[in-house]
Amino acid sequence: MIPFPAEAQISPQGAIEIEQGGKLWIEGSASIVDYRCQAERLSGNGTIENTGNPQENVKGHGAVTISVSIPVYSLECGRKAMNNDMYKALKAGEYPSISYKLLHAILVDSTTSSVDQLNNWMNIKTTGVLEIAGAQDTTQVYVKGKLLSDDRFRVKGRKQISMKTYDIKPPTALLGLIKASNELTVYFDVTVRLKSS
Repeated sequence: MIPFPAEAQISPQGAIEIEQGGKLWIEGSASIVDYRCQAERLSGNGTIENTGNPQENVKGHGAVTISVSIPVYSLECGRKAMNNDMYKALKAGEYPSISYKLLHAILVDSTTSSVDQLNNWMNIKTTGVLEIAGAQDTTQVYVKGKLLSDDRFRVKGRKQISMKTYDIKPPTALLGLIKASNELTVYFDVTVRLKSS
């Protein structure tokens, strides 16, 4: 949770959710080919403390939390064999979802360098817990956020992760002739909206 000054005017807490149409995908490389796996389903719910002025939540005048879930079997890599290799590597039978829980989000700084005045994009530092294949890691991600309206906020960014962190054996094919790199990058572009009361 983000600490806020006692004198700040905080509106009642509200529920938030990720809108349909959000995008999340994984990109990586193997010995002879690059790959991309798109999440065909993702969902997220949480709370926002300052509903009267949502943008202030990342400026220290309120708090926001959200939990995101991605079904492993919703990852689509373009080929059935590649899908199956990915599901096996991610231990989908035992751990059917990838999850992320946002713990803390705050504007990087209050200068113009952190806010694109032309496009109103803000640079935000987030801290959260990412769980993949049953292993958890607390991670920081720098994202860009933009207030679309009083009740909608767009967030986009990317994070490079190592499969070793989550005890994942990189997928292989053709008896080990094709082996994926340990490093991959997660990209996301989602819109969070305030639920109606």
